[in-house]
Amino acid sequence: MEIEIPHWDFDEVVNATGKTWSSSLDKFQIQGANEDQKTIFYTALFHTMLFPREFSEYGQYYSPFDDKFTRVCHTMIIHSGTLSELHPLLLLRIRKG
Repeated sequence: MEIEIPHWDFDEVVNATGKTWSSSLDKFQIQGANEDQKTIFYTALFHTMLFPREFSEYGQYYSPFDDKFTRVCHTMIIHSGTLSELHPLLLLRIRKG
């Protein structure tokens, strides 16, 4: 933890993480939706932000497939049927950026 967050403070990390997520989620303002619909939308939006993801430890990634260390591994997981919804949403998110 010291390497990733040298000046570790739980409350600071919670606050910074909340600000980061809010800045991403606040790019969309939903009008005319009830609370359940907003929850569904923002949960789906959150899910689109989970990937791509970097898998590494201290800048290295161990692959069990070839028993070697490489620099960094990025992954993109898209489940069947989600690409048609995900791609336009990502374009909107980028445009609002």
